[in-house]
Formats: sequence, structure tokens, C-alpha cells
Amino acid sequence: MKGRQMEKSKPRTYRIFCYGDSNTYGYDPRDGSRYEENERWPDVLQSILNACASEDMRYSVLADGLNGREIDVSSEGEEDISGAVYRRTLFRVFPFDLLLIMLGSNNIPKGDSAEKITAGLLRMCNSCETWMEQKTGQRPSVLILAPPEFREQSTFFVGNLERMAKESRALPSYFRRMANSHGYDFLDSNDVIEAGLWDGIHMTPENHRTLARAAASKVLKIAGRRDV
Repeated sequence: MKGRQMEKSKPRTYRIFCYGDSNTYGYDPRDGSRYEENERWPDVLQSILNACASEDMRYSVLADGLNGREIDVSSEGEEDISGAVYRRTLFRVFPFDLLLIMLGSNNIPKGDSAEKITAGLLRMCNSCETWMEQKTGQRPSVLILAPPEFREQSTFFVGNLERMAKESRALPSYFRRMANSHGYDFLDSNDVIEAGLWDGIHMTPENHRTLARAAASKVLKIAGRRDV
């Protein structure tokens, strides 16, 4: 109508769910506490994305990091407690547009191979896609992050550190091949950071900031591809 301004459409919120272990939780290896909120990579990611928000697009980062979390590597058709907890978590946080998952490190001390870990990760991603499609009619995008490789002089895990370091070095190539084969996006954290020297496993605050910047670049590209 004349003399009346058209109302602006409500901006779309692009929701990212970060699912991981202690490096997503923000474990501080110096004293076993937790990094401050503004030091953890999912929260830094939120800040970076907020700076990139527009009138049409907003970003919301949801994070669930748990110390000691593993990938469910039980046989297909079975489910251990890790898988059951995963489904309850999905129910709590859905709907979301992007699953950003960084797991696998805690499976290695148990003796799981990179191949077995990757197969378990694929089942987790497939489960999320199927579940979300049933609930919302749309599958989320998936961004797989390969975790930082163990340092052979790590003081965090007890056991054959040489074997564990070797297996952790194999994970990124397995994850990359799986992601490429199934249409997932992939980011190797080892391209931008190294595990901290404090215990050879966990990330430093600077690691968190660097990883968040790399993840933000990926997220913005993925969000730009999606029909929003």
C-alpha cells in the first residue's frame, strides 16, 4: 500500500552441530579443567560466523563435546551405549543444517584400527542423515574433521605409543577417502594445527582459534551451496 514500507523477511538461521570428544569439549591438559568459552573452537567458530552474518543469513553453532567419547564401532545392526547416546543427542538438538564431527582419537588406545574407526564413523553419519530425513524431510550436510595426530611422546595414554601414533596418522587418509566416496565435506585438522606439547593429544587455545578459522571457511562454502 502507498506510504507503507514492505516488511523485511526474517533472516534464515543456518544451524551447525559440532559433535566430538575432549578437543571439542575444550579439555585443558595443563590441569584437567576446561578452557574458557571464548577459547573453545566451536565458540570461536560461532564468533567468526557471526561476523559474516547478513540480513538474510544468521548462524547458530551447537556443540556437544565429551571427554573420552568414542566412535561406535560395533557391527552393523548392533548398537553399544555410544550409539544410543548419539541418537538421544540428535533428538535433543535437531533440526540442524550441518553435522560437523571430529572423533576417532579415543578408539585408538582400545586397539581399533583406522579402517574400523572409519567404518564406524560412516555408520554414524548415515544414521544421522537417515534420522534427520525421517524427522524433517531433509538430510543435513556433513563435514568430517580428522582429529590432530598423536605425538609419539604423548603422556596422556598408556600403551604402545608408537602404534597409537602410527594409527592416528592413518586416520586422515581413511576419513578423506570415505568422505569423498559418500559426498561429505572433509577438513584435516593436521593441515592447520598440531596436537599441543603439553600431553601430545589435546589442542592449545591457539590450536582452537586456528581450527575455528579453517572450519569457518568450510562452513561458509557449504552453507552457500545449500538451497536456503
